[in-house]
Amino acid sequence: SFISYSIFDICQSIIQNKCKSGFQNRACFFPQKPGNQQLQRERTERIQELNPPETLKRIGLTRGNTFVTRRENGGFTFAASELTNSKVYAVEIFPELLELLQSRQSERNARNVIVENNVKNVPDSSCDTALLAPFHELEKPGEMLEQIRHILKPGGILAVIEFFPTPTQFAPPPERRWSPERLEEQLTARRFAAPHGFELGETLYTQIGRT
Repeated sequence: SFISYSIFDICQSIIQNKCKSGFQNRACFFPQKPGNQQLQRERTERIQELNPPETLKRIGLTRGNTFVTRRENGGFTFAASELTNSKVYAVEIFPELLELLQSRQSERNARNVIVENNVKNVPDSSCDTALLAPFHELEKPGEMLEQIRHILKPGGILAVIEFFPTPTQFAPPPERRWSPERLEEQLTARRFAAPHGFELGETLYTQIGRT
């Protein structure tokens, strides 16, 4: 397995506490009450739905590609580190999650993983593939997409994972989510070419565009 339940438990505890304190009102891929059996089951289903190794392959990540992800939210960093022998940039703004990422990097001896606290620290035109997940968490999505354009090489791939705007038994509420049509419009407006996508399951989808 690329991921363990312990990392999700820690991540969710951190994010839940931030949300309770009013910090940016963030929601995550996973249910916020791990003690509830129904939510625990949905949490397990979400991990299976995300399926980082297969999703990264479907996005187009191949050996030798340089990869960047903003928010380690689903196990994509270390899945990417095993798929490519090139650099993997993991950008995380929460100090606690930065520390967790660094710990996991050391445990896995993932020497190609570079942990950063700001996407601006990633060199321009350095990455073949970028991932934003989930999209509704971005405070300034347009600004982030422009920053990602600078990071990507010409012809580079941006993949965005988001929830379908249909009700589920856990956060985020539907009104916070981006529909595939709205997300495609956003990518087109930011000059990402040939936007297209695929479903990850009943709850999540991926939208892709190129620089």
